Amino acid sequence: MILLEAKPAPIAGERIGKIASSYQYVYTGTSVCDLLAELGEPYKNAIAVVDRNGAICGSIFPQDLVKLLGKPFGRDLLLRQPVDAIMRDAVTFRYDAYIQEVRERISGDLEKGEDAHYILVDKVERFCAHVGSQDILLQAFNAHRRELETAMAIQNRLVPPCRSVQGDRVSIICSAVMAQGIGGDYYHVTEYSPGKWFFCLCDISGKGISAAIITAVLAGFMHNADFSLPFEVLIGELNHIILNTFTLEKYLTGFFARFTVDTGELEYCDMPQHDDISLLLFHFAR
Repeated sequence: MILLEAKPAPIAGERIGKIASSYQYVYTGTSVCDLLAELGEPYKNAIAVVDRNGAICGSIFPQDLVKLLGKPFGRDLLLRQPVDAIMRDAVTFRYDAYIQEVRERISGDLEKGEDAHYILVDKVERFCAHVGSQDILLQAFNAHRRELETAMAIQNRLVPPCRSVQGDRVSIICSAVMAQGIGGDYYHVTEYSPGKWFFCLCDISGKGISAAIITAVLAGFMHNADFSLPFEVLIGELNHIILNTFTLEKYLTGFFARFTVDTGELEYCDMPQHDDISLLLFHFAR
């Protein structure tokens, strides 16, 4: 048997060996004719070329076989050669390296969209498996999707899609529909003292997970805030947290208000984006 297959080694955690797609190898000096007879089409996986001790000599890419065989008399020329003549120099990584570490090191290949293949080796540099750039891109996509799903679940708890708040003389209905399921819309409503309400409506800069991070910071502030403080102190504390945390790289605009039921007094702090809302509420409160 010419085409051999390494036994997958057990591995835990986010290691590159978990997404290996091929374990095939041949020994150096093997005839291309013999290899093709066993391989069969279509040629999908990379094949490692190793010496008799398992040390890496090179790698045969499937696209190279397709290209060479497609040339005039390509098959006749290949049949007379050993695999050493068609192999590429191998790029190797440890089988137990972290996926993120490998992804960063091959970021140039990923950006070019090249269909590249890499050999995974054990601690003594013996062949373990192959992993392709497409395998790594697919893993990155799935990891990003899982992160988005987690972020969406968290944000839906922080900012429910719909909420209705009823008091003796107050009725508030809130709704937020995030773009792409996760974003920078935020609202908060609470009766912080009998007959005294605080509510806000905010728009956070950016989109996606970066906006969701600010939403989490804002929600944490609202959860622990003392809404009985003077308004300039309360908003000043929030401003201080946002500035110190995001150093002007991210920001938010918002309408913040306190309403006292018995007196009908509305105290508010607004930013230009919500002028129409604040004037309407102020007129109603009066």
